[in-house]
Amino acid sequence: ADLMCLCRGDITSGNPRKVKTFLANFDRVEALVHAVEDKDHIRNFQPVITGEAIMALFGIGPGKTVGVLKSALKEAVLDGVVPNAYDPAYAYLVQQAQQLGLKPVDKLATPQ
Repeated sequence: ADLMCLCRGDITSGNPRKVKTFLANFDRVEALVHAVEDKDHIRNFQPVITGEAIMALFGIGPGKTVGVLKSALKEAVLDGVVPNAYDPAYAYLVQQAQQLGLKPVDKLATPQ
């Protein structure tokens, strides 16, 4: 942020049209940087319950079902359907798993 502010302040010219063009280009670059940061934040986001915890919780091995449940939980948290806290995420996960015919074999005592 400091570097962007410094660069913006460094735009000088005796020609007001050039300054306006440079500032407009700078605004576009700044918007693109923010868009990339937002996408990275979403891409790197992980729910409070991991895939390993899902496998232990339902007594299943790695596979498509784990991915389906993990994705459902991630989307629910990102969409604001459920907070990214252990108890609400656990309840949501159990609900989703029941639709797939799964029941918990072990409630995890602590978030993973």
